[in-house]
Amino acid sequence: MTTFMEDAKIKSISRTDFEFVKQMSLFGSIPRRARLQLFLAVKRMKVQEGTRFIRQGDSGDSLYIVRRGTCSVSLEKDGVSYPIAIIGPGHIVGEMAVLTGENRSAHVDARTDLDLWRIGREEFNQICEEHEEVRHFLTGLVTTRLERLTVTPDRTVGKYTITDVIGRGGGSIVYKGVHSTLNMPVAIKMLKHKLAMDARFLDRFQGEARTIAGLNHENIVKVYDIESLYQTVFIVMEFVEGETLETILKKTRGFP
Repeated sequence: MTTFMEDAKIKSISRTDFEFVKQMSLFGSIPRRARLQLFLAVKRMKVQEGTRFIRQGDSGDSLYIVRRGTCSVSLEKDGVSYPIAIIGPGHIVGEMAVLTGENRSAHVDARTDLDLWRIGREEFNQICEEHEEVRHFLTGLVTTRLERLTVTPDRTVGKYTITDVIGRGGGSIVYKGVHSTLNMPVAIKMLKHKLAMDARFLDRFQGEARTIAGLNHENIVKVYDIESLYQTVFIVMEFVEGETLETILKKTRGFP
């Protein structure tokens, strides 16, 4: 059996590129054959300092690996620009739209001159068909990045528009949203993408929604809808103003 480096020599991959690949967490967590296929799918490109090469709202046709230089990620909302992250060598940017099929969720600008490796959505999906580990890795990356966001772009989920982040749990992120035609506020609970890849957890999450939807009591939140989109599941619920249960429990010893 040949090693990745032996395959790399056959495909004229330089020693410098090989050393760079070895340091990347993506390439270290997937099978050798998948690493080689990803590398062969790479298109090299250069971006000048100050160039915006990913624009929020555009269709996402590719993801990028930063080979050299740094870029900044920012989110624009209601006329305000929010800095999100600085991305440097060995890191991936633009993966969320490729993985979920949504439009770009943020701007990405070159802070320095950049050397990038570009992988198109079609090539990425073909590799994932053969090597599900690649999709699992990026799904985990998307989950981590969404967990860190304190502000979110407006996102369409069926008949609803997500507007704000209002809570996080071990398995989900909760957003405030609004019904697009009735202008009714709702809470939208999104299963974290990494957990959505687990069939047993996904069934449990959807079962929770079905159970609550079957209940009718003034002290139980209403479930309006379930949407399967963007490689995950959303539970659309009644939005209730007030304190969290955690806050109330800190103020009182118990309930009647």
